[in-house]
Amino acid sequence: MDIQFDPEADAAYITLRGKDSTYSHMVALDPESAGGMINFDFDTDGFLMGVEILGAHSCCIQMCCEPADALELRQTTSNPRRP
Repeated sequence: MDIQFDPEADAAYITLRGKDSTYSHMVALDPESAGGMINFDFDTDGFLMGVEILGAHSCCIQMCCEPADALELRQTTSNPRRP
């Protein structure tokens, strides 16, 4: 697995399969429901080769911070003495 980030394009690409795979097609998620533009690349055998995230900065912050906020809320609720 390899993760690349291009700050100028605000794009990230996560490579899941090696160079021996041959690209076949892309499936794009609905940007509104995914919280950003996310594209899945598949090889000719139907395996997921990689994931492209456009607008990665805002999309990744949303994906990381919302679960962290929920975890913080659970920890605060379950441990009221926490400073």
